[in-house]
Amino acid sequence: MSTPTCMSCRHWQAIVEPSEDGKGECFRHPPRIVGAVFSRIALLEGLSDADSSPDFMDRARATVWPVTFGGNRCGEWDTLVA
Repeated sequence: MSTPTCMSCRHWQAIVEPSEDGKGECFRHPPRIVGAVFSRIALLEGLSDADSSPDFMDRARATVWPVTFGGNRCGEWDTLVA
C-alpha cells in the first residue's frame, strides 16, 4: 500500500500536473474565508474599510480552497475513487 498523501486522496485535485511537489487544492472542507488577510493588507497599503473600490471589495470577500503539495498528508485522507 502506498503512503496516504494528498496526491492519492479523493478530496485533492492537482492544479497543473499531479506530482509530489506539485500544488493542488483540497476539497475536504468548504473554502476558507481570507477576508481578514486582505483587510490587514489593505491597512498596510493605507486603505480603509470604507474604501468601496471594486478591487478592494472583491479581495475583502475572497475565499480559497486550501492549497497543498501532492506529497503532503493529513488525518482526513480518504481513498481515491477510480
